[in-house]
Amino acid sequence: MNTDLLHYIILSGAYIILFATAEILYHKFKVQAEYSRKVVHIGSGLLTMLFPVLFSSHWWVLGICSSFVLLLFVSLKFNLLRSINAIDRKSHGSILYPVAVYMSFLSYDYMCSKTGTQSYFWFYQPVLVMALADPAAAIFGKKFPKGVMDINGDRKTITGFIAFMIVSFLVTGILLHLLNAPIMGVHLYFLLLVSITTGITELFTTKGSDNIFIPLVAILVNYFWVFNIPI
Repeated sequence: MNTDLLHYIILSGAYIILFATAEILYHKFKVQAEYSRKVVHIGSGLLTMLFPVLFSSHWWVLGICSSFVLLLFVSLKFNLLRSINAIDRKSHGSILYPVAVYMSFLSYDYMCSKTGTQSYFWFYQPVLVMALADPAAAIFGKKFPKGVMDINGDRKTITGFIAFMIVSFLVTGILLHLLNAPIMGVHLYFLLLVSITTGITELFTTKGSDNIFIPLVAILVNYFWVFNIPI
């Protein structure tokens, strides 16, 4: 069997197990959908870390992401996967999530070819900022609701905004330290730029659109910084 196909099957199975776990948490243990949804959000982000390791072409990533866009679209249409969809606000975030993952993988391919440096940083950073910082903003904003704002019908908080920036800063800094990414100049400035721009993006995007715009902004900051384009 083709190695990529085998990896595709294994990862698809892992995602199905993740969705099933969220359904069990929601239906059997009565975990609120806002939290079971976060389990899927974080778990999906961590599983995608295997994409550049296991797949030799972006076409396989397109295949697995397209499959889950279809699955999530059907679940919304027929009121399935309540652990993800049973939230008291309108959101397209679940469908946009795999789109953002594929976009990040294309960016990874492009940055590796243009810089001549094979670094997982280009894929891991935008995906993990989305996967980890976004839930942190939601959790801290709900637990410590200071500076509550209504942004186009979505509830945002200053505490959530600060939590997002801190996690974005830490995620980018840790990945920069661990992985071989050609980020030149003063790293502190780069980390602050990433955390502030992605934080502002999360604050002002609504209806789940942050799942596409957060990684997009991270990708653009990486591109402008590496190729020394004034922002």
